[in-house]
Amino acid sequence: MSARTRIIILVLLIILWGIGTQVLRMVSTAHFFQLNQQNIDNVTSKKSALHVPSSYNRLLVLYSENGQSQILLYRQMKRLGRLAKLNMDFVNISAPDMEQKIQQLGPEGILVVAFETGFSDQINQLISQYLYAGGKAIFLIRSMNRPLDQVVGIEENLGYVNGVRGLRFVRPLFVGMDQVKVDKSMMGSSVLKVRLKKNARLIARSINGYPLIWWVPYGKGEVMYLNSSLANDKANWGLVLQCISYLGDNFVSTILNAVVVDIDDFPAPIQQGKNPKIYREYHMENDMFYRYIWWSFLFNMAMKYDLKYTGLLIGQYNLETGSKLPDFKKKDIEDIRYFGRKLAEIQGEIGIHGYNHNPLVVTGQMDFAAYGYKPWETTHDMEEGLFKLRDLLKELFGEVSIHTYVPPSNILSAEGENAVRKVFPAVKVMGGLYAGSPEKGELTQELSVDPDGTGLLAFPRFSSGYLATTENVWSLSNSIAGAGVVHHFIHPDDLLDEQRSHHQNWQQLSESFESMLARIRTYYPFLRAMTNSDLYQTYQDYRELKVYSHMNREQNCLELRYRFAVVPVYHYLRLRGKGIKSIKGGDFRLLQETSEYKLYLIQGDQVNVDIFLK
Repeated sequence: MSARTRIIILVLLIILWGIGTQVLRMVSTAHFFQLNQQNIDNVTSKKSALHVPSSYNRLLVLYSENGQSQILLYRQMKRLGRLAKLNMDFVNISAPDMEQKIQQLGPEGILVVAFETGFSDQINQLISQYLYAGGKAIFLIRSMNRPLDQVVGIEENLGYVNGVRGLRFVRPLFVGMDQVKVDKSMMGSSVLKVRLKKNARLIARSINGYPLIWWVPYGKGEVMYLNSSLANDKANWGLVLQCISYLGDNFVSTILNAVVVDIDDFPAPIQQGKNPKIYREYHMENDMFYRYIWWSFLFNMAMKYDLKYTGLLIGQYNLETGSKLPDFKKKDIEDIRYFGRKLAEIQGEIGIHGYNHNPLVVTGQMDFAAYGYKPWETTHDMEEGLFKLRDLLKELFGEVSIHTYVPPSNILSAEGENAVRKVFPAVKVMGGLYAGSPEKGELTQELSVDPDGTGLLAFPRFSSGYLATTENVWSLSNSIAGAGVVHHFIHPDDLLDEQRSHHQNWQQLSESFESMLARIRTYYPFLRAMTNSDLYQTYQDYRELKVYSHMNREQNCLELRYRFAVVPVYHYLRLRGKGIKSIKGGDFRLLQETSEYKLYLIQGDQVNVDIFLK
């Protein structure tokens, strides 16, 4: 073949490629490319052990409803019991059967003192006798109750000190959490200024040295004491659970075992032009930066740290909330198409954020001036925007089931939720905030199925942003220690917001974000990568599960028995003074070993799991 012929063939190929590219741009390609997102109404058959032990580990929570602080403690224990699958009973300190229930708790039980005021001579005597005879108790909040000072390890008590902040671990408590130094911006509380007994084991103190958490023996029993009000804060749920698990020779809690990362406002239109911050660092316009720098980084993080992203799509950025909403712009559609496909290439999932970034609320349902938003004129207009978004998804990606909705700025009305469920009936996950002081209209949630009968899974974020701040690392530690789950949010435009980026450039933000991911995979390599719909199915499998643990001392075997289980089931197991020799019906992994305990991950593969100890 002559050189001239080769050149002609090459030119023809270039012309054909150009024609083909233009045709693909003009024709909807939904027929050639579809997201693999199907309905997730799977019903998994559950299995149960034939026999459940008559005696098993359980907790008895003494509570009072006298005052907001004590109500928060009650809710914290309800939360832990439900998520960790603990066998937990509650008794009000004024109930006539309180004494009987304490006496019936037995050697495999733990008494949880979840009230601050209301101690009587009777209650003090019951607790003292229970502990002296070999019982185990945790006091979730400090209390000026001098008759029990010697019982809880206090040698000298000088009264309350206010404004005590921060936390430092003196001894290990839970893998990874031990390394976090909570700074003075967090955990403000009043504590008791005390001198501890010599046999007390200090576990954590405040920044300026006040004892916050300690363990102490009493008679044949033992006590954990939280010398603050930190257990009131739902953000400290993992810490509270691990403090409880520190008592006794063995403690089993159940976990979801999942890591979920959401990208809010993604796919979405890219702000056109040059951002000074980006251009100064990369000499690129925004479009090029997000395609070739930002997304390449996230792709690499997914590959390196085993992540599945759920993107929360937004159609366009405008303030239109009335009838005859504008159609989507051609350039915006191309951005959404491009990044939606990139997400699909790494087995990600698309959820929705909205037609635009206006929360689905009407006049009077939020502080519009504070956010710069506009109220929707009618619920019909809300639905019109969502229908436009649905049609766009179909045009770009084919028939796709949308499983997740997260409201803009975490603000949502009942009317807005109804509109979402009407237009996107396959939505099963509703995302909001977990902790903080809720504002008007803000969606603050528990990790649970909504009690209103919709069947929606409330799946709040526990941490957010690219920066490995103390708050983020502490939140991650607590959600992993509490339910074995990470739910972290990032936004593409965090870099462009000086407040959210803390005035840092992309290199600094990306390095900090990777340090968080590396920390998760270093301390918790077992966490399974999931999308929101994966987590939904996992929670449905785990929702009705009941777990019973019993120490068979004759065979030196810890027995786990399940009811309504979909295996595998995952647990944390803390053992004191011994280790695992072998396991029947499952597997195990050592997570942490100290002079005081061994912490394991247990995988239960059958409804009967026997853990033989050394």
